[in-house]
Amino acid sequence: MTDAVITELMILAMVLIVNIRVFFVSRGKKDLLVILSPLALLVNLLMFFAWGIELFSSILFVFCVLVLLENLRSLWRLANGLLIDFYSPLLWVASVINILLILAIGFCVIVFRPATYYDKLQVQKDVTFLAGSEITGLRVREKFEVPSVVVSRIYPSDKNKEDLPIVIYVTDPRTTCRRAETWASKIADYGYEVIVADYNVNVFSSLINRWKGVKRPEEFTVKNSKLSYKRLMEYKALVKMLEETETQNRPVFLLGDGLKENELSLCMQQSTLIQGFMYINGKDSLGNFHIFTGWEEGFGPVKEHAPWMDFILHPGKELKRQDFQCTAGRELASQCNDFFKTVIQNKL
Repeated sequence: MTDAVITELMILAMVLIVNIRVFFVSRGKKDLLVILSPLALLVNLLMFFAWGIELFSSILFVFCVLVLLENLRSLWRLANGLLIDFYSPLLWVASVINILLILAIGFCVIVFRPATYYDKLQVQKDVTFLAGSEITGLRVREKFEVPSVVVSRIYPSDKNKEDLPIVIYVTDPRTTCRRAETWASKIADYGYEVIVADYNVNVFSSLINRWKGVKRPEEFTVKNSKLSYKRLMEYKALVKMLEETETQNRPVFLLGDGLKENELSLCMQQSTLIQGFMYINGKDSLGNFHIFTGWEEGFGPVKEHAPWMDFILHPGKELKRQDFQCTAGRELASQCNDFFKTVIQNKL
């Protein structure tokens, strides 16, 4: 299980203890276990900072707030050093309902848990926050300046990243940098420095884009010229920044998802750094097609990093845990490695 899933289960365990205490804690004692209700909420808030706002963490947040409100009287009595006098009938009923909800949420968390094989990779991640835009250009943000782009640079921990080829991937508006880091880590493990850039830093904007991606997918098709142009400029801004800072003359490759066929080609033509490009579920710069079963355009290999999203994208589909063992991320990394090596060898 991933750290996020373990944390979610830990939060559920804390609120479970809070709710079952009404059945075994005797009167005349301090209600110490109720302190777990605000603690669970605090851990949940920390989850948002660690892994972003996701479906289950959001559900848990609402649930923790409700449990906290239900136990305000008990918290007040504990804070004033008072002993347990009685638990109200409403709290008994609420506790029974909460226990059933906890079991249901816990079941969903376990069933829809993401893949964990990426955790075993020996890779390191450096995160940089940039200011500016794809139009004005990017730069490292100043202290206290609001970032507009978050960039993760992932590379093998046992190698000098200055000697590695570079792979650039700009996340689709429908996904996040953290989600892309899963399969990007696998590419890095082959011996590359993978730069994953996310221009959707605003959490609420990112959530809205994901909602639109499900409800109004036509807004994100390649026919949307405004979006296509914006994404092209996002790649160009990153490449330009590399041209200004990269001194090792390392080969650079572009990796794209949900873009027009000629966009990465335009980037390649306008920069001497770029050696090749590859479209996910599309062509590469050598004219070869790459198809990855289980890859949802714009969302990535959701069966691996967010199985619940696959359930939302395909409503009515029969739920089978084995369906979530998707290998699209691993297949992508393997084919990327083969393609990059071929291009590098051809350049020699």
